[in-house]
Amino acid sequence: MRFLLILFICLTSLPGLCQEDDVDAIVNEVESERGKQVQTAVNIDKINKEAMKRVPNISEKLKKLGHESFTAASMMDERVIQLAKDMLKDSPFTKMSESKVKNFILERSRGSLLEHFLLERPKVLNCIVELLRDEKALNSAIGLLLRKTDLKIYAGIWLGLMILSWLFKQIFFNKKWSRSKVFMLGMIVNLTFTSISLTTFYNMFHDELSPGVSIIIKHWRKRNL
Repeated sequence: MRFLLILFICLTSLPGLCQEDDVDAIVNEVESERGKQVQTAVNIDKINKEAMKRVPNISEKLKKLGHESFTAASMMDERVIQLAKDMLKDSPFTKMSESKVKNFILERSRGSLLEHFLLERPKVLNCIVELLRDEKALNSAIGLLLRKTDLKIYAGIWLGLMILSWLFKQIFFNKKWSRSKVFMLGMIVNLTFTSISLTTFYNMFHDELSPGVSIIIKHWRKRNL
């Protein structure tokens, strides 16, 4: 379609307005872009075929474990978590170049709000690409589900911090204060206890979260340079 439009403009323009060299350059550019699109489609088809080869095997393993698919309920089973870790470890993205993974993401999200969001924020897209290509980031993160005892301990800590936050407001906030003052101080208290909660969570699960967090921090610093 783009090529026909260019050809129409050249044919309907005044003599000399569209030089032969210009036409050749434009045609070459169109052909180059078309070639890139074809290559992207080939790469996506290759990834899909590799994934489909693994799907029957994964589905069969899940059924042997007593589950039909990966759900919140099935992920409570340590055997299913280990299977998911094995999948991520053998992810085809780890063997692909950055440009191929980026093209795959954009092609998959084409026409959606996600595509617009990623195109407007290329550093976010680069961060996602690196997370997918990294051999440890996602594989390690999902491993924290295996630490059920520690997760229960953290849940108790989180609940305790929420109660302390509420008690702090009840004890130290004066009912005679204006709504704006109560709102601002309330936000400060909430942010303080939330920061404590997140810091505690990260320290407890440092080994599982650090690979992915380090990538996110690296791209966040680049964003603010």
